[in-house]
Amino acid sequence: MVSAVMLANELLNLLPANETPANTEGREGFYHCMSFNATSEYAELNFLIRDHDMKKFESRKNFIAKCVNFLQEKYISAKFELNITDQYYNMLEKIRDNMQPVNLAIQAMKELNIEPVIIPVRGGTDGAALTWRGLLTPNLFTGACNWHSRFEFISIQVMNKASELIIKILELAAK
Repeated sequence: MVSAVMLANELLNLLPANETPANTEGREGFYHCMSFNATSEYAELNFLIRDHDMKKFESRKNFIAKCVNFLQEKYISAKFELNITDQYYNMLEKIRDNMQPVNLAIQAMKELNIEPVIIPVRGGTDGAALTWRGLLTPNLFTGACNWHSRFEFISIQVMNKASELIIKILELAAK
């Protein structure tokens, strides 16, 4: 008897331990196991695979496929199924050819005495999804703290400042 729990655990252990969100930063890519549901007969793992570089992103997806193929060959009686669905890509691939939306946001920030801080966003964002659908949409600050935790929050002062920024961008775009 082959335990699906053990096979799923073995798959996790094949991934580089130092390439997780907790161990990477900035433009470093990562593997992130979002869920692990298993019994002795069946296991399902869901991952986020992220990278800012398209070639490295493809390499990460290929690495996962190689890991699954390795386990399938090692455990012939087990059945492995891999489904990879691209969620979004890094917006820089699209937006670098037309920086107008970014420049507009920077100008609006400066007019509102907000110091622009441009940093790579490591997770999936609405801006990235919209950009890849043809609407160039740089990410703006939200002021949120403790993202994706039960302690996530944003202050009313920051929400007001974000609203002012959006209005200023619209005013500048209308000129």
